[in-house]
Amino acid sequence: MVLIIGGYAQGQLEYVRQRYEVTDRQVFSACLPDTARDQEESQNTQTEQPIVIQDFNVWLRAEILAVEKDSETLIFEQLQRKLEDLLRRYPNVILISDEVGNGLIPMAREERILRDLIGRTQVYLAGQADEVIRVICGIGQQIK
Repeated sequence: MVLIIGGYAQGQLEYVRQRYEVTDRQVFSACLPDTARDQEESQNTQTEQPIVIQDFNVWLRAEILAVEKDSETLIFEQLQRKLEDLLRRYPNVILISDEVGNGLIPMAREERILRDLIGRTQVYLAGQADEVIRVICGIGQQIK
């Protein structure tokens, strides 16, 4: 698994297209392959070819909001199980996620919790990743 991070509109997808030579059919936006296309096409993505999930932070946000748990720990544990399943099914996945922890601290409690959970998830994913690359101005800097 490869984790690509960076600020909004910093050229992460373009960087991935050039470095890994992926096609449009391998790129999914803010969703998992199984939910994006019909079952037959989804099965075709489970090959040695990498799949790319861009806007992964948007998917994470939707998953966090869908959970009906009050405890951040329980939400994170449930999210972690989903991610383990994702990585098991798609070991060659390339995840593109905006950095969400920089900047102003949100005033609303719910927004702070979302930001913190997405950040914790990115830390978890970085630990699982074979490579972690930060893209700034379209230039990739390998972190791991």
